[in-house]
Amino acid sequence: MMNIFETQKVYDNFYLISERISPTMVCTMGLVIGDKTAALVDTGFGVTGSLRKHVETITDRPVICLITHCDPDHAGAAALFDTIYMSDLDDELQPWSLKVDKRISDVTLASHRNQELVGYMKTHMVLSEGIQHQNLHEGEEFDLGGVKLEAFPLPGHSKGSFCFLNREEGYALTGDSVAAVSYPMLLALRCTSLAVYAKALRHFYDATGEKMGLYSGHRMDPFPQGLVKDLLRGCDEIFSGDTENDRSARFPFDKVVADDLKPMEHLISDSNASIRYNAKRIY
Repeated sequence: MMNIFETQKVYDNFYLISERISPTMVCTMGLVIGDKTAALVDTGFGVTGSLRKHVETITDRPVICLITHCDPDHAGAAALFDTIYMSDLDDELQPWSLKVDKRISDVTLASHRNQELVGYMKTHMVLSEGIQHQNLHEGEEFDLGGVKLEAFPLPGHSKGSFCFLNREEGYALTGDSVAAVSYPMLLALRCTSLAVYAKALRHFYDATGEKMGLYSGHRMDPFPQGLVKDLLRGCDEIFSGDTENDRSARFPFDKVVADDLKPMEHLISDSNASIRYNAKRIY
């Protein structure tokens, strides 16, 4: 059996689990354990159907599944769990994102055509191509028993993107909502305008401040403090037309060509972060 899961204990009741796709690409999930229930935030590509068993080696609590958004690398193994929450706004992605062929194609590209991994996936992957889920609502609270997670919408990367906040312990699981690794990805036609994302990001920053630890869907460490402020400044730079040094951006997986799509990358001043956006959908 190929072991592609790596587990990192952050706190006694909070673990990060990664589905390792390549030396530089991980799909990160957050496992939050309460006295009564545990919550797994995101599920990776579903390369192997053993994710639930792996989670059960960490906790014996019943596990609910919380999906930040319905992309292949976040919802691919959600069907392994009995109780799933995801925004209805992302249901439009299901027919495309959870297809077996789509997930295999994405893993092939993300792994730099690692034939051992792809071959293993073809014989061990989660085969479900759709999930039945309950809708998420802003401010919805999941009481796990001594630990609470709050659902917080942050549309941009998808219309139904959500973060999950543990206000008491000061961290949030953000999927790709804030950013993926060091940049928000707003390139796809399904993404919101930059203006909608910036407004939602401002709302998120006002609610969480600078000290909350933010855990992405593709890192095993929190974002550097100050990233959200940098991203907000970057949005303002684009709105003001300070884009003469922007460059063409590439898609991580499938290349998309459309009349109403102009993928660009804006390097934020005095920051290592950038914003990948559709220059034809700023507003």
